[in-house]
Amino acid sequence: MKSPVLLATTGLLMASIAFADTAPPALAESPASSSKYAIEYKTSSEALAALKKKKGVSIREENDWFVINDQSENAIWSIATENSRAYPTMVKRVVYEKDKSLMVSLEINCGADKATCDEVASVFKQINEQVRNAMNQKL
Repeated sequence: MKSPVLLATTGLLMASIAFADTAPPALAESPASSSKYAIEYKTSSEALAALKKKKGVSIREENDWFVINDQSENAIWSIATENSRAYPTMVKRVVYEKDKSLMVSLEINCGADKATCDEVASVFKQINEQVRNAMNQKL
């Protein structure tokens, strides 16, 4: 049985692949905490409120997470709902090109217990690996 966190975030894989369709073939993960792609909000509720107001952003709720696609920034946000055991957690992933490679930044601001935060980090790293594998299959 898949973890609830994994189930909640699998939608991100498809959004990431959509960004990558016209990008160069290589895909790598950038080091975390890159200031250029850092989470700019102090709380998950602040992030959700701001993103809801942003033009051109699509938001859906999936398995106790808000999944937010901000195409203008090539950003995919996941924000735990109050019903999620990961609450208050927010994750920001940005797909960008660097040196003819497709990169995925991964920023996590986790306010849950350590075990849940570790699981969230692990799941998102797995998703990035799935994206890399999908891109390699498209070559």
